Amino acid sequence: MRSSFGQALKGAVEAASEVLFPVMSLASGHITSSIDEPQFAMVEPRTDFDGIPFLQGMGAVLKALSLLIGYSQFLRTRKPSNRLSAPLG
Repeated sequence: MRSSFGQALKGAVEAASEVLFPVMSLASGHITSSIDEPQFAMVEPRTDFDGIPFLQGMGAVLKALSLLIGYSQFLRTRKPSNRLSAPLG
């Protein structure tokens, strides 16, 4: 991730590893470069960051973020005594 965005993302993750940084594309599909102009060439086409995929398409992004928010709320409100792994007795 040699681009300025890639460097900024890496710096942000290193500074605040507990924060979720959603990276998304408004459109889904394959990465293609149909422009032959060197100034518009992609520096380093990527679909993931350390094995975590970038989200493709606005619908998928919003659904994934909604599910993550819901799961986060579930974890915050869950009591240890209600967990399946809680000791009996």
